[in-house]
Amino acid sequence: MKEDNSDSSIRMILKENGLNKTSDQFSAYLNELIREQSKKKLSQQLVINQWLGKALAGIALTWLIVFLYYARPFSIQPAVPIAAMALILGLWVLLNIFKKNIFSKIDSVKLMPPKPLKC
Repeated sequence: MKEDNSDSSIRMILKENGLNKTSDQFSAYLNELIREQSKKKLSQQLVINQWLGKALAGIALTWLIVFLYYARPFSIQPAVPIAAMALILGLWVLLNIFKKNIFSKIDSVKLMPPKPLKC
């Protein structure tokens, strides 16, 4: 099994302090710190993904408006574009409702804060 650089640095710190074996409390504390770091890293990635998604949605909406301006679909048969817009709006509302529901379930799970390390 290949050792990570972080594993070797943790072992060096433990050897410097004279600890050959870690306690359960120390292991739990390290696990909580790792979970917090990964959560922060994931939230930073989500911010970038949201910005990119909004930019692409804006470009797509602009192209749609330009297409509708040149195609003039209301002059041929007004029921089809109205039905398509209603479908798109309804799907968007449903997706937002489901997204809020899923994130509220995720946020309801509370992680225990890390306990301070006793030396």
